[in-house]
Order: sequence, then structure tokens, then C-alpha cells
Amino acid sequence: MKNGFTLIELLAVVAIIGVISSIAFITVDRAIKGSTNRLYQSQVEAIYDGAEAWVIDNMNIVSDKEFYCIKLSELQEKGYVDKDLVNPKEDKKFDGNLTIKITDNISGYKYSIDEIEGCS
Repeated sequence: MKNGFTLIELLAVVAIIGVISSIAFITVDRAIKGSTNRLYQSQVEAIYDGAEAWVIDNMNIVSDKEFYCIKLSELQEKGYVDKDLVNPKEDKKFDGNLTIKITDNISGYKYSIDEIEGCS
């Protein structure tokens, strides 16, 4: 009478569990990265929405310029953007020195995060 599993049976079970766990890890990792990217995009959209609201309230400042730059900290201080916006890619708050460039287009204003220091 047989009392346990053979070494081959145990190795087969360990190999199957290894394959299943690697597939699960890849799937979970991909889901986490996808949700992080979606959260980042929604945070950036919130910044753009705040900049758009600021432009509506300050049309006299931006109307005669080709482009205008504003710091995130200014939008936050004036209540256009939440002060606790967290960058999920870095797991910390967005830097207040982040510059939003507002460009006048034919179809309206375009908003972008400008990486260049001294945008004015």
C-alpha cells in the first residue's frame, strides 16, 4: 500500500503552481500599471480643468498672448485645483512648481504640462 506522493508527483504539482503563479503575477502587475496610468491621466485632467476654469475667470490676462504659463501652486492657492493631488507614478504630491502652458489655438485654448523652466 502506498502512503504518500512520489517525488515526480510533487515536482509536477510544484511546476504547475509555479506556472499558475507566474501567469497571475504578470496579470496583476499589468492591471496595477494600467490603473496607475489611468489615475495619473485623471489627475492631469483635473489640473487641465482647473487651468481652464482659471482661464475663463482671467480671460483678460491670456486673451492677447500667444501662450501663457501658470504654476500649479497658483492654481491650488486660488482653489482651482485640489491641493492634495497625488502623482500615482511617484506616489507623492505633484510639485507646486509644475508649469501648465496655455496656448491660444484657432479652436480655443490648449493645455499642456510644460517641462521647460522659466516658461513665461
